Amino acid sequence: MTERETLLAALQALERELGRAPEIADVLEADDVPSLATVQDEFGSWYRALWAADITPTEPPSYWTNADIEAGLRALGDGPDAPPVTGDLTRSPIYPSLSVIHNRFESWEAALDAAGYDTPVDPNKRWTEERLLDDLITLGETLDRKPKSTDVKDDPDMAAPTTYDAVFGSWNDALQAAGYSPTPRGSESEYSDQDLVEILQSLAAEVDQQPRQADLKAHEDWPSPGVFRNRFGTWHATLEAAGVDTESTRDPKYSESELLESLRMLADRVDGTPAVDDLSEYDDLPAPVTYYRRFDSFTEALELSGVNSEM
Repeated sequence: MTERETLLAALQALERELGRAPEIADVLEADDVPSLATVQDEFGSWYRALWAADITPTEPPSYWTNADIEAGLRALGDGPDAPPVTGDLTRSPIYPSLSVIHNRFESWEAALDAAGYDTPVDPNKRWTEERLLDDLITLGETLDRKPKSTDVKDDPDMAAPTTYDAVFGSWNDALQAAGYSPTPRGSESEYSDQDLVEILQSLAAEVDQQPRQADLKAHEDWPSPGVFRNRFGTWHATLEAAGVDTESTRDPKYSESELLESLRMLADRVDGTPAVDDLSEYDDLPAPVTYYRRFDSFTEALELSGVNSEM
């Protein structure tokens, strides 16, 4: 057997032994199965490995990559000529939502095409400005209000919000072209908790690591970091709500002296006592979460650095 076939057989044997779908902890604890690293190296992720073994996972990925979405869509269908429909996504939370798919692909048809299905509509067609505006205006008439980008994300017959961004420059520019007033950036009432979670999961997949608030600011039509903090309490709590790993760090290992020196450098840059959010403005400095892991509080770190809280 090939290495892939051997790994699939091992996962299926573990499922039979447990009487349920295996979880990562099961692999870490077992001595007679391939290592987790071996499985992930071969299939790209634990989630994709389970689907390849024809095993239904017990929970979805912590955030959705394109490849994981494609694996989930392949599991939902019945072969290349029988793709799933959007209603199938609601069978279980282990499948990606339509809004997640629209965050990652140009359209529903584009996602199906990427998953290997024969789609009746060419997913690679270029959406014209005229069609996009007609769809947006029709949606507004149906809703009897100005459409939100979240409305578009949940409509399988429309292009994804990212397509509007690509064609018009931004969601607000598309709204204005359709005759609507722009939506102020970061308008909290525009977003449900689930909308914010899915945006952060999409951002995590985009940067392929734990996202910073500065990463969010790079998307001018997404809600500001303040919207997330107001809703969930802190940026760290926001990451936890979105299922993003808060233990690993995107930063190199810092010694305590390096962390304190970074605070002194930050104080010089802001010409005063820095706030924790100031760290997110500089990619060459440790992330805020690094300080919360290493010190009891950010205030304690400031005191140890010698930065005068009264300056």
